[in-house]
Amino acid sequence: MTLRCAAVVLLGTSLVALAGDDAGVEWKLTREKQKELRKMQESCDYPAIARAYADYMIKYGRDRYGKVHSPLFVSVIDRKTGTVFRNKNQVPYPHAATKPFAPGLMRDVKLRPHDRHYTGANPVEDLPLYELLGRPDVLARVIHVLRRTYRMTDNPMYLRRAEHFAQLAVRLLFDDTSPLPKISSFDDWYESNWKNGSSVEIIGQMLELSLEIKAMEESQRTIPVVALQPPGQPPATNAAGQYSPTEFQADLKAACAEGRGGVWDGSGLGRASQDVYLEYGVSGQKRRLYLSQAAGTFAPVRQAGAALAIGVSDVINKIPTVKEADKVNGARKTRFTGKYIDVAAYSHAGFKDVLKSCGLLIGNNSRKEQVVVLTATFHDTYHDNRTETITGTVPAKGTMFFAVKAPSRKYVRKLHVQSRNGSYVSIKNMAFVMNKRNAL
Repeated sequence: MTLRCAAVVLLGTSLVALAGDDAGVEWKLTREKQKELRKMQESCDYPAIARAYADYMIKYGRDRYGKVHSPLFVSVIDRKTGTVFRNKNQVPYPHAATKPFAPGLMRDVKLRPHDRHYTGANPVEDLPLYELLGRPDVLARVIHVLRRTYRMTDNPMYLRRAEHFAQLAVRLLFDDTSPLPKISSFDDWYESNWKNGSSVEIIGQMLELSLEIKAMEESQRTIPVVALQPPGQPPATNAAGQYSPTEFQADLKAACAEGRGGVWDGSGLGRASQDVYLEYGVSGQKRRLYLSQAAGTFAPVRQAGAALAIGVSDVINKIPTVKEADKVNGARKTRFTGKYIDVAAYSHAGFKDVLKSCGLLIGNNSRKEQVVVLTATFHDTYHDNRTETITGTVPAKGTMFFAVKAPSRKYVRKLHVQSRNGSYVSIKNMAFVMNKRNAL
């Protein structure tokens, strides 16, 4: 409750300070304003982003249209001018213009215009403006759930992951043309409405998240980043499974040549952590693979344990434009099934990197041989779908190479390494081959 009140007070301070300002001017983007917006967005300064939003809304977002003015906030604002859309013909509502195949959406415009307040305000429908932490949009909901999980478990990994999504929200919803967030990454206007979703909810989550991060120990606030190294010679050791070291090495070198792979020897963290970013890619186009452990931790020097359960996250390497996305989904005419994607559109769908194959060099430090089992869980975009288990006997004081490759149209989501007799094993190094999602 204290954090929530603090977030509201932070906004309220800005609102009161500007309450007496004249609200008759139009927003004009200057080079100084653009520089200031870009600075706060690139640094993900959440309180500054929230203050800029509040200042903008007080000055440009109040009901100052027509003969009667009121202190209410308007529902929809043109982010580039700070004004409402004066009539229905000005509303950039893509469903009416580009989706004649969707009669339900057409009815929304023609038969139910009074709950779509593109030219005015209605407090009943615009509650997110007056209740800062009401119904969240998709990214805000993800951040909210991760924050709540952090409070339940006291595990800083969840709060750090929440900030990852907050940073993604800044990339998706903000730019240097306006302090207002967009209603979506594709639709460049500001809106707060129960039925259409609200672009204001992310502001509340950012404020509360910034307060919780500030309350953490400084060493726990960020996810460690380790740079992947280029591959060396294949390990001179026995191998388990059907995916041979020679085949894997060829795939790894090809991926590294495209900036989509690398090797981690398990060191370089500096401190124990439950999650880590593995950085790969060519200069100027660095990407990050996110690994996490729900129960164990990644050690500063080497990764060891009787069982290691590692979660793998796909990597968003580019935010697609509307035109790029439309080439993939057929301008939304296929209802996002991808059924009619052709070769011409295929190359535009590489917005994500996913883990296609992985090689692990497992070490046995004990004086007895150990039976080690590697289980890989594969994902098909919608859910975990299929596993593969590789079993090998690692000699005493020796090593063995385990490699796994995801089947067609799937990618690796989880890795589980376990010794059957409960003894410790170590991962000497891990090699990763990333693919564009559309290339599977």
